[in-house]
Order: sequence, then structure tokens, then C-alpha cells
Amino acid sequence: MIGRISKTRHLKKTVLYHEKKVEAKTAVLVDAGFYLVDPVRLSLQQKLARFTDRNLLNERSKVNMITFSLSFNPADRPSDLQLGRIASLFLKEVGLDKQPYLVYEHFDTAQQHIHIISTMIRADGIRFDDKKLSIGHFVKSLRTIEAAFNLTSSHAYAVKPEMNSAGANLDQGGFRIRQIKAAINEVLQHYSFSSFSEYNAILKQFNVAALRGSEGSRLFKLGGLLYNTVDKRGKRSCRAIKASNVDARATLKALKAEYFFLRPAQLKNMSRLKNTVDLALIENRGAALDTTAEKLALQGVKMHVSRQDKDDELVLTYLDNRSKCAFDSEMLGENYSLKALFARSKGYDQKVLTAATARNLAGDSADLAAEWQSRAKDFPSYLEVGLKGGVNMMLEDLLAASAGYDPVPYALRKPAKKRKQRRL
Repeated sequence: MIGRISKTRHLKKTVLYHEKKVEAKTAVLVDAGFYLVDPVRLSLQQKLARFTDRNLLNERSKVNMITFSLSFNPADRPSDLQLGRIASLFLKEVGLDKQPYLVYEHFDTAQQHIHIISTMIRADGIRFDDKKLSIGHFVKSLRTIEAAFNLTSSHAYAVKPEMNSAGANLDQGGFRIRQIKAAINEVLQHYSFSSFSEYNAILKQFNVAALRGSEGSRLFKLGGLLYNTVDKRGKRSCRAIKASNVDARATLKALKAEYFFLRPAQLKNMSRLKNTVDLALIENRGAALDTTAEKLALQGVKMHVSRQDKDDELVLTYLDNRSKCAFDSEMLGENYSLKALFARSKGYDQKVLTAATARNLAGDSADLAAEWQSRAKDFPSYLEVGLKGGVNMMLEDLLAASAGYDPVPYALRKPAKKRKQRRL
């Protein structure tokens, strides 16, 4: 068992942190001590009022709240009843046995752990002398708990997780959860998308994948969503995690609600992406499709191919890291679909697409190529832009407003101080 101590003056902030975890279903209230109400029936106001009344007995003291974090070995797995008893005995060992306390169990990491919140103001108004809570006394209290409940000691196992070739922890599920949370937070804060395939394409560049399951599965019918970490080849590297256990914003229902608000950003940057793709095809005329994809990647545009369960259909998604937007090929138009790109690039490489994909593309490639050539005759100046003078950008890119942040200088934002007139 491993323990940590933290002290703070913010009572409400401390309790609300754990209550938000409870609302997100990543934590649960295990026990409450020295409350007149059963822990299950305790409201947020009652939890805060108990600590507030005790802290008012000593208004001179500022840092009144103390939190203990106890982590258990994966082999132990104590029950909720045992967790309550462990918290009670631990507070008795450290000298806080007669203080009100709350015990929360968190599920946001793979390692089982609890948080014990208590106050250092005693019933007589005297503040608990935290200097007595030395490291030696704290460790001795942990050893007493381990012996009383037959728990694995922290000295009995070494925390040295094995590493894979990519440098990621294999035996620590908490690392995977943190990786998934960081990727989801980055995508939701900075990227724009309006479909699930676009959202998944953005996630995969962070080595994270979202799974809906097959159309006939129970997960798909109920609108569930799972997250998993993947390697560079797209192979799953850990057990799937429910979206509700990762982030409330990452559920399928919450994502669909954001599509409408993120679509304007896509429409604003759509023409710029089209120009980039067209120019890359012109500059690499006659080259294989993977060569064009590599050229686009150097400009910050990635091409992601995913397979749909229905009719084994392939979906091409463009990921524009310059504007932080993702676009399905259907949104850009038929000239930017996978079949159209194959026809326009006049090349194919086994390294990018599978043999099954080649068979799917072979059907309409000749017709699409003829149609594109007929359309190109109507716009000679458009095609010659990338051929004369080595132009790397279209006119619209040159005239587009650059995304930047130009804050008002501090001296202008801050109100001027009034000078005091000296008395003569």
C-alpha cells in the first residue's frame, strides 16, 4: 500500500473535485464519518456544512483541510466495507480518529485507490499539530494497516513496469487511460469535425481509436462507444475502455451534439484544402497515389482510409492539421473520393492500399479519368497555375486571413492608476 498527504485551504474546491468525479461515474462515496446522516443520503450542502462548522471554531488557521490518498496493490482488491474500515483505522493511527471525514474511491486509474478528506480543526477549536505527522509516523501507520487487513506491502513489489518498443507501459492501465484522455481533450479543444469517421481519423494520429462495433452488435444499437490505443499499424494495444469512463464529452451522444457547431469552421477552410489537393495532383502528375499522399503530408494534410462495415465500403478522410479540420471525401465532392484520386493520379501502390481496394477502384477508374480530363479542358488557367513559375499556393491561400492571436498590449488593457496629490 502506498500513501500520500496533501493539505489545502480550499474546502469547497476539494469536495467539489470528488463530487464531479462521482457525477462522471469515475468515483463513488464509500464512507463518511461523524455525520448524522447515512453516507448514501448525504447532500453536497451537508458535506460542506459539517467541515465549515468545524473550521469556524478556529478562524486564525487558514490551511485546515487535509487529504490522504491510499493506493493498493492490484492483487489485494479490498471491498467497499473494508475500504471504510481501512480509512477509519488509518485516521486513528495518524491521530485524526475523532474528526469528520469523507472517503471516496476513484476508478480513473487501473490501480485501486481511495481519498480520505478530513479537517485539522478539532472539536475544541485547536488545530491538529501536523508536525507530529512525520514521514516515519506516516509509514508506520501504513504498515499497521497492511498487517491488520493482510494487504501487500509496498516493499513487497517494485514499481518497474515493462516497456514495449514504443516506450509505453504495458502493465499499467492508468497510462493508457491518461493517453486516451489527453488525445480526446486535444481533439475536442482544437479540432473541427462533423462525422464519426472524421473524429476517428483525428484520434488515430494520436494513436487512439474510437470503436462503435459492427452494425448488428449490441454496442452499435445502444449508441455506445469504446476507446482503445493503437500502434502505427492500427493494431489495438490494450483492452477497450468505455467512453463514459474516460470523458463525459467523449460519448457518441455528446459528439453528435457538437457536429452542428463545428461545421462552420470546416466550411471556412474547405476551399483551401481543395486547392492544396488539386495542386499536389498537378505537381505529381503521373505519380503513384502514395507519392501524392507523402507530398500532402509534408504540407500538413494527411489522408486516412477507413473501412465501413456496410458493403465493405472504403471512406477517405482528409486531415488538415493547418486549419485543425477533418473532411470526409463526400463533403469535398466526388472529385476528391478515393476512386477519383486513383483516376487522377494514374498510379497505385500496394504499400498504401490493399489488393481488395485495388479491385474496388478498378471499376469506374477509366470513366472518372475521362470525366476529369473533359472538365479540365474548361479550366486551362486553373491547371496551369501549378505549372508556371513553380507556384506552391493558390490565390485564395495567399489572400486567406492567417489564424493568429494578437492580444491588446498590457499597457492599454490595464486602467491607469490615479496619482495621489501631495499635500502642500
